[in-house]
Amino acid sequence: MGFLVRLLEKGSLKKPLHFTLDKIVEEYIPAGEVPPYAQELKGLASKNNLNLKDIAELAVLVRTEIDQLKDEVETFVAVTEKAKRVQANLNLWNEILNELTWDYSYQDEVTDTDTFVHLKAVEEIPRMHHAITQLLGEKEALRLESQLVLQAEILQSSIFNLEQTLLAMIPEIRNLKEKKTKLEEEIKIFQRDAEELKEMGEAADPKQSTQLSEKGKALVIRKKNLATSEKEINAYMEAVQKTAIQIFNVFKEVSRSAAEGVRTAINRLTGENRKALRKAEDIQGFTEGRKKLSQLYALLELLDDCMRIHQKYDRLKS
Repeated sequence: MGFLVRLLEKGSLKKPLHFTLDKIVEEYIPAGEVPPYAQELKGLASKNNLNLKDIAELAVLVRTEIDQLKDEVETFVAVTEKAKRVQANLNLWNEILNELTWDYSYQDEVTDTDTFVHLKAVEEIPRMHHAITQLLGEKEALRLESQLVLQAEILQSSIFNLEQTLLAMIPEIRNLKEKKTKLEEEIKIFQRDAEELKEMGEAADPKQSTQLSEKGKALVIRKKNLATSEKEINAYMEAVQKTAIQIFNVFKEVSRSAAEGVRTAINRLTGENRKALRKAEDIQGFTEGRKKLSQLYALLELLDDCMRIHQKYDRLKS
């Protein structure tokens, strides 16, 4: 042991502190990269009168920056979470705004059921109901006026009732159409059978004639019943259309005021959180900060190891 000490004192061998620091430089500074405190580390490694205090001072600097970076990273994470919530609200409110300002236009009243079933407005009534429902779901966050909320709630109920009416009515219209189509086919068959029976003259089977006559009477009754049903459903369709037109007109008025309220809320929320939203966009800065923090932790661990080795050497030396 005394021989090694004399060699170290003469400078023939590197002292453990220098030797360890050289190893740290090799491990911590990859080729072609300049991690944090690379220059300071190299400067210490080339210092002649290097001592433990120099390493400790660098460790203090590293630890201080780690604490600062930790705060910045934690703040960024918290801000990002807040920004995500804000952005989710903004996305929802913009969706509501888009639905409120959609061109819901009820066409002129139609008189035939086929056209009514395929009206664009009929397809859009569920969408209109969804828009009002979403609006009311956010009424507190949007800070909507109480009068507007009341109007929207009444409108929501009216649209829902109209939607339920159409859900029940449209299948009836389609069912009526199917019955008419089937009846028309049966009438054609009846007419063909009647023509064939007429051509047979006296040779026709009396029983067959009686059956055909009864069938004809039944077809007449069915045709009258269908005509009555069609008349009733057309009258109902006319009433439903008038209600629908009123609802569409009310929706236009309510949605106009509601859209202004939503725009105001969007601008307010954006303004109150502009800094957080902008900071959350700095993903590159956050990534670089996390990388630097990881590098500093690695450096601090190496410096602590270096100081422990030096202290162990001092104990052996003494």
